[in-house]
Amino acid sequence: MFSRNLHIPWLARYSIILLPLLFLTDIFLYGQTSSNKEQFSISYGIPDSLRIDHEIDSAKKILEYAPDSGIQIFKSILSESRTTGYAKGIYNSFISLGKGYAMIGKYGDGIGYWKDGITFIYATGKGTDKLSSFYGNIGAIYGIKGDYETALQYVYKAIDLSKNDEQLIMAYNNAANILLRMPNMPATKPLHYLELAAQKARKAGNKLILASILTNMGSVYVQQEDWTKSKSYFDSALALAEGPEMAELKYSTLLSLGELSLSQHQPNEALPYFYEAQSLTGQHVNPYYTVTCDLRLGEAYIQLKDYNTAQQFAKRAEEKTRELGIVNNRVQAFETLSRLYKQMGAHEKALVFYQEYTHLKDSLFRQTTIDRVNEMDIRYNTAQKEKEIADNQLLIANQQNRLRLNNVLLIAGSGGILLLVIILIVVSKNAKQKQKILISDHTISNLKAMMKGEEKERIRIARELHDGIGGMLAAVKINFSSLTQTNPSLRSEKAKHIEEMLQSTAQEVRTVAHNLMPDIVLQFGLQKSLETYCNNISGRNPHPEIHLQFYGDLSLLDKSTELILYRICQELIQNVLKHAQATRIEIQIMEYEGKINLTIEDNGVGFDTNEVNYGMGLQNLQFRMQALQGFISVASRKGEGTSVHIEFDVLQSSTTNTQ
Repeated sequence: MFSRNLHIPWLARYSIILLPLLFLTDIFLYGQTSSNKEQFSISYGIPDSLRIDHEIDSAKKILEYAPDSGIQIFKSILSESRTTGYAKGIYNSFISLGKGYAMIGKYGDGIGYWKDGITFIYATGKGTDKLSSFYGNIGAIYGIKGDYETALQYVYKAIDLSKNDEQLIMAYNNAANILLRMPNMPATKPLHYLELAAQKARKAGNKLILASILTNMGSVYVQQEDWTKSKSYFDSALALAEGPEMAELKYSTLLSLGELSLSQHQPNEALPYFYEAQSLTGQHVNPYYTVTCDLRLGEAYIQLKDYNTAQQFAKRAEEKTRELGIVNNRVQAFETLSRLYKQMGAHEKALVFYQEYTHLKDSLFRQTTIDRVNEMDIRYNTAQKEKEIADNQLLIANQQNRLRLNNVLLIAGSGGILLLVIILIVVSKNAKQKQKILISDHTISNLKAMMKGEEKERIRIARELHDGIGGMLAAVKINFSSLTQTNPSLRSEKAKHIEEMLQSTAQEVRTVAHNLMPDIVLQFGLQKSLETYCNNISGRNPHPEIHLQFYGDLSLLDKSTELILYRICQELIQNVLKHAQATRIEIQIMEYEGKINLTIEDNGVGFDTNEVNYGMGLQNLQFRMQALQGFISVASRKGEGTSVHIEFDVLQSSTTNTQ
């Protein structure tokens, strides 16, 4: 029922978890948020900045060894920084609070603080050089929780926003971590990112980062069953992992060495590594590692046929994975317990855990998710290669220009020929690019024609509702009122109830017609229209509460784009009302450096994005975003609400809207 090779990928998925947790610091980085969302206001007088900086430095050291105490200190620093308007103190507190919660296994709270940090930076323009660290950290945690597609989106964003080699190293490592967890993923893909990270880490001389990369590279070769090469990488990492700041790294590398022995069916050699790792728990070690150690000890004692001891470790690990919500390790725990009970002769228990294992494994590593991750990685790397080619061509052109200036008399003839070749290449590339643009413009034009037709149809239906059905209902009400007045015998509570129903129906028809017509947006603008729309909904329904937030210069939006955004918000709000059972909806529209970010979050029942077949509603939204040349992402989990994020360039969308 189970094969030996089943254990090999576990080492890779385990050991590579090290780096995201190790570098969740302020030098390193869809829907749940922390409860401390608010509008941010910065005062440019900073009276206590030096004292706050000193408090932050001290709190970071405390956070490493006593996370619970560090969290409380950073909450105090965050409050003080808000009071004094000290931006650096605010965003450093957000990133450190996220790290602290991740260290104690409260990953949702950690993600919430990091998202608040991103919102703060975009709202104020302060700390933009830290955005890569925030995005990278969120991606790393989504990887640990098993949401690989969302994780890659955040990590690729971190790579694009990196401002220095240190941030690039972290982002490359996180990308490798996620790809290594995926089954049937070619080893060349994670190795590509790890080699890029290793080159920069060696150049920087950072032992901490380099040791983590070596551990991850050892995990790649474990997948390939190259025991000698993987042992060499693990030993090199362990040699670098000395000192209290390396505790988690040393813990992880010891577990990797023990797992390597287990993969070769050498449990007696594996046990000393695991127990040495456990001896490090006097220093703070993330609970994720202790769970993994229990799993490995359970496997070792299964191989030694000491089933009672194996059961103690495996059961403890399964309970802890349930508490922490670490899906990947929970898959391993179910598989280990199934094999254990089978060998103990408890076949009913073995079957129960095997069914749990197969169900969770299939949901975590379903083929559609693997295909989407593969496609996302290919698209990103293709774009990166095209960018590198363009940069290289620009560099070559600049070098050739300098040579021509320095040696104009000697290479005038050959320089002219070379210039002609470059021009031909550029012309050829421009022709291809123009062809792509023409195809894209044609697609966008078709989408816009569809949207214009849709708006005309909305207007037609609205007029028919208002002038036709609305007028007929008014006439019926007048005639009914006249009938009851002229015939006193017809007056009754039931007649009064019928008259009230006619009045309510007529009002509902007017409201629907009003929502379909674009006049309110064209006359009053997006912000006023949305406020009116949300107030109408709140007036008819006690729940959900709808909170609107606007940031930045929304006057950049033309009327056509405002109308599209209004329709998108209508569509998403109606989806929440129909399906989410939410009591609260958060809507945030932000303009920053010419880009519009729309986020709509609810605290409803949520759904599994891998199980739901998206209907016409999401397809309509995707069509609208193609017309705006932007993107849309949906993040949700059962019982945790839903978050929809939309982003597009204002100037680009305005240009296409005028075409």
